[in-house]
Amino acid sequence: MGQQRMAAVYGVRNLSDKILFMILIMAFNLLLKYFFMQQQKLRLEETKSREAIQTELNFLKNQISPHFFMNTLNNIHALIDYDPDIAKETVLSLSRMMRHILYESKSRRVHIKKEMDFIRSYVELMRLKTSEKVAISCNIPDNLPDKSIPPLIFTSLIENAFKHGVSLKEKSYICIDFSFPDEGHMKCRIANSNHSANRQGEHKGIGLENTKRRLDIEFPSAYILEISDTPNEYTVNINIPI
Repeated sequence: MGQQRMAAVYGVRNLSDKILFMILIMAFNLLLKYFFMQQQKLRLEETKSREAIQTELNFLKNQISPHFFMNTLNNIHALIDYDPDIAKETVLSLSRMMRHILYESKSRRVHIKKEMDFIRSYVELMRLKTSEKVAISCNIPDNLPDKSIPPLIFTSLIENAFKHGVSLKEKSYICIDFSFPDEGHMKCRIANSNHSANRQGEHKGIGLENTKRRLDIEFPSAYILEISDTPNEYTVNINIPI
């Protein structure tokens, strides 16, 4: 009897151990399945996040283009009667800039030289329409680094300078300076005269918010944006990594 009891107790313990082992295996399988499901969910969320950011970037860049084209076409229209030859040259210049916007800006990054060529063309185009009384300077180094930057990242701010920095009655100026303080950074300073008639918060419009959002996406916590708004001058300083 004693041996039978011991055998029965051993059998019960053995069965309990097997049941416990099976429970542990099932729990481990469930935990493993949950882990892989969470990993898949995280990858899906990361993919959606990247797609959402890319969609927003495309929207922000496309938001620049219609505004830019509208202003430029108005400039050409004003030049047609004033000087048809200059208007023809302006159309060719606009064509080159359109190619940059339509093709180069599709990429996440564009070579600095191409972007600087675009800015030079834009400034020269605006210089044709602006009165000779307005002092315009655009300083871009001859030796540019072999690096890339987000396309059209400075366009809205330069547009704002021409839109709000020119007065028909008072002396006006627009100064655009690009520099490369070291191999890893690029600086842009845009300053324009500030006239009371043009100072009603326009600088804080879509263009500036657009630029801020793009900088947040492209260089999170890695850029410097400083704005100075005084009675006589409006200045924007940007420092981005390259």
